[in-house]
Amino acid sequence: MQKNNLLITAVVLIAMGIVGIFSTTWIGGPSSFTGAMSSTMMGGGMMGRDSMKGMMQEMMSGILPPGIKPEDLPDPESPGAKLTTTYCSQCHNLPSPLMHSAEEWPPVAGRMISRERMMEGRRGMMMEVKAPSSQEEEVLLEYLKSHAMKGLAPGTVPSPDSPNASLFQQAC
Repeated sequence: MQKNNLLITAVVLIAMGIVGIFSTTWIGGPSSFTGAMSSTMMGGGMMGRDSMKGMMQEMMSGILPPGIKPEDLPDPESPGAKLTTTYCSQCHNLPSPLMHSAEEWPPVAGRMISRERMMEGRRGMMMEVKAPSSQEEEVLLEYLKSHAMKGLAPGTVPSPDSPNASLFQQAC
């Protein structure tokens, strides 16, 4: 009886070994699977920039702005414009500095750069994302703030009850 249990255990172990050998060499095995996945994702083909932007648009329920062309940026040949084009269009469309005010850009850019740093150098799940250096971050932020949306000065917009506002409502 004990010899039979030992024989059964040996046969099961041998069978498991044979299955393991065939699954690794014949089918590709686990290391082959993860290697294939990482080579097709981000950089290897499956998740390129356009795919990433499409995925971001879908994740954001279609609310990402359409973006602009690099040549439409203010002072397009400046270092700040070039950094904006390089870093701010990796995952979504190129934003206009006019999208936010000078006060709004630091937290917005900080959030994006933090995400870039988290994803930087990670291949496999996403395309290879690059993050700006500290010096580049300063130039980028200064560029965004200097070309940001300018708010209206208090008193420049008439009250909704004013005669000029009434005329505007009637005409438009």
